[in-house]
Formats: sequence, structure tokens, C-alpha cells
Amino acid sequence: MATATVPVQAKRTAPRDSQRGRLYKWERALPGWLGRAVDLVEAQALVTGWWLAYHGPLSSPPLVSDGRGRQSACGDRLRIALPRAARTQGYLAHEMAHSLTWVYLPPHGSTFVRVLIDLFADIDLGRKGDLLKSARAAGLRIATSYASPRQRRTARRR
Repeated sequence: MATATVPVQAKRTAPRDSQRGRLYKWERALPGWLGRAVDLVEAQALVTGWWLAYHGPLSSPPLVSDGRGRQSACGDRLRIALPRAARTQGYLAHEMAHSLTWVYLPPHGSTFVRVLIDLFADIDLGRKGDLLKSARAAGLRIATSYASPRQRRTARRR
């Protein structure tokens, strides 16, 4: 009697987030990287403005929620949770970059860094050229400007 063999599924692993540590170190080395404090209403207004700039009015932006009970901030396509200690422009921009690049892996990859630099420039944490230069000096990989969802949206309009 022959036995049927069941194919074994290969385990899928997420790509290694190899520049996460370098990114955190770079962020914290930026002068005034936290920016100013924001409340949840102002944070939602910033998120909505950024979402419209990147994706237009056809989809809804992530909701900013009270992150009390969490140890750190988190962001994905649908929600950004900000504990009290993380209610600053810098943390919000970081989590918004996750929301805007949620389909790209690894989570702190080159596209994420490109978007984060754009957001940091939007909230006056530095000039875009200076931020790009310092990120490269920190050893971060940065996608081309065309890889940014904002750039692709602008290019389609022309």
C-alpha cells in the first residue's frame, strides 16, 4: 500500500531589517529631532495633510489614537498609536512614514528612509539636502526620489 506524501510548506521569513539600528541612531543625532510636542488633534491634522499629499483624497488616512498602555509608538496603514512620551513631531513623522510605506519591506528600508526625510523636511527638522547628506554619512540606504509615493503621484499629474 502506497502512502501519500504531504508537501511541506517552506517557512516564509520577513526580510532582515538591517538598517533599523543605524536609522534610530541617525534620528537621535539630528539636532532637535523630536520637534515640538503635539496633541492628538494636531497630530491627526498633520497625518491627514501628509496622507493627502501622498495619496490624494481617494482613501482615508490612518487614525491617530491614544497610545497609553503602550511602551512605544506604532504605526501601520490604519492606525498610529502615540503614548504620551511619543507625542512629538519627530515620533509622529516616523510612524507616519511606516503608514505611508506599509507595503514595502523591510520596515526601515530605503523607501522608508526617503519618505521619512521628506516628512522631516516638511516639519522643519532640517533641509532635505542636509538630511539626505547626514543619512548617507550614517550609512543609511536611501531610495531614489522617484521611489517616494509622493513623487510618483506628482509625476502622474504632469
